[in-house]
Amino acid sequence: MLQNKKQEIEKERIQEFRSQEFRSQSLRFWRIKRMERRRLKKNNQLKPKQISQKKQIKSAEKQRIAAEVRKTKLTQQYMNANKAMIQMKAWKSQQDGLEREIKIQNEKLIVQGGIKSVNLKEMKILEEQAKRLIKTKVDFNQAYDKELKTAYQMNKEPLRRSLKQNLNVQYSKGREGREYQKYDQKK
Repeated sequence: MLQNKKQEIEKERIQEFRSQEFRSQSLRFWRIKRMERRRLKKNNQLKPKQISQKKQIKSAEKQRIAAEVRKTKLTQQYMNANKAMIQMKAWKSQQDGLEREIKIQNEKLIVQGGIKSVNLKEMKILEEQAKRLIKTKVDFNQAYDKELKTAYQMNKEPLRRSLKQNLNVQYSKGREGREYQKYDQKK
C-alpha cells in the first residue's frame, strides 16, 4: 500500500509538471504569434511611396494582360482565317477532283461512242456484204433456173422420146421376164 501511495504521488507530480510545462509552452507560442501579428501589422502599413509603386505595378500588369489578350485574339483570328483557308483549299481540291472525274468519264464515253460508231460502221459494212452475197446467190439461182428452163424447153421433146423408149424397153423386158417366170413355173 505504501508503494501504491508512492506511485500515486509520483504520478501527480508528473502530471503537475507536465501541465506546468504545457502552460509555459502554450504561453510562449501565444507570445510568438502576437509578436508576428504586430510585425505583420507594422509591415502592412504602407507608405505613400510604396502605394504608388504598387499602383504602377498593378497598371503595368493590367497593360501586360491586355496586350496578351489582344495578342491571343489576333492569333485566334489568324487561326480562324487559316482554318477557313484550309477548308477552302480542301473544298477546291475536292471540286478539282470531281471535275477530273467528270473529264475522265466524258473521255471514256467519247471513246466508247467512237468504238460503238466503229462497231456500227463495221456492222453496216458486214450487213451490206451479206446483202450483196445473198443478192448474188439469188441472182445466180435465178439465172440457173432460167438456163435450166430454157434447156428443159429445148430438150423437152428429145427427153420425152428417150423416156418413152426407156419405158418401152423396161416394159418389154418386164414382159419377157414375166413370161419367163410363167414358163419356169409351168415346168
